[in-house]
Amino acid sequence: MERRVQLQLGSFTDLSPASFVELPSGASVAPKKDGTWTLLWNIEQRLLVDPDDPDRGLGLYVQTGYGDGNPNPIRWFLSVALCGNSPVPGREGDLLGIGVYDVGLSAETKSLAPGLRDERGVELFYKARITPGCHLTPDLQVLHPGLAPVDTTVPLRRPPQARFLTTGGSGWVALAKASATARGNSERPAHSDL
Repeated sequence: MERRVQLQLGSFTDLSPASFVELPSGASVAPKKDGTWTLLWNIEQRLLVDPDDPDRGLGLYVQTGYGDGNPNPIRWFLSVALCGNSPVPGREGDLLGIGVYDVGLSAETKSLAPGLRDERGVELFYKARITPGCHLTPDLQVLHPGLAPVDTTVPLRRPPQARFLTTGGSGWVALAKASATARGNSERPAHSDL
């Protein structure tokens, strides 16, 4: 089995003015600050590999980060997921997964935007392959949103749906556009099985 370790170093660039960020009413803008820092760590590890097909198996995915929280809005975050191929005989094209996340906002962020709190959630999905180009993906989420006083919720984020691969033929593109419109997303057609 191939093992790889990758280390990346970099820096952040100021994106001011950040017109893509909408602050809740009553929030104030954080002051600029030099010398801010963030540490990030990601891991992907195959836990099980199918001896007959090395592309099939079960993987562990972890992302975590920790920062100074001033002026960064996020103090820390952690997400952990198990994803892999279905172990059910005859369902080799299916995928399944479960993931959890936890986001801790900085004290500075909470003081600038009253009503914000740490957020956490869990997600469970099963992506059933109907044909090589069509999948049905039920998805269950339980979320504790970061905006108080919203209670823990179970949103119907992605109801079971069929997604079709487009091959450039006008019939497939029209079907994909119709699918996107039915989901309330008329901006882009569903064109991948990801």
